[in-house]
Amino acid sequence: MDNPISSSQQALEKRNVALRIIVSLLWFLPVTILINMIVGGFIGGFSASNKPPMTFDQGYDVGKNASQQFFYTYGQIVFLAEAIIWFILCFKGVLPGTSKFKKAKT
Repeated sequence: MDNPISSSQQALEKRNVALRIIVSLLWFLPVTILINMIVGGFIGGFSASNKPPMTFDQGYDVGKNASQQFFYTYGQIVFLAEAIIWFILCFKGVLPGTSKFKKAKT
């Protein structure tokens, strides 16, 4: 009778270093876009909420202009933060395909 191996006892296979590097580089774009969307949304939302009541289009324009001005002023700092966050996520193996080990196929 076969003794089933639990998932915690499952043998781990090392992932190819070149593959990890390629996958990590491919993850840079989605991480950057996601962080830009979050930061831009917060900046636009906060700037539009400080104004008197307005229509949706007016609020959109105020938020868009504030977001563009913010990225023009602080874009390099935001990009540096994105690169640091991306590197940490890849180094820790949080993003799919970037971890050192993968589960062995049974």
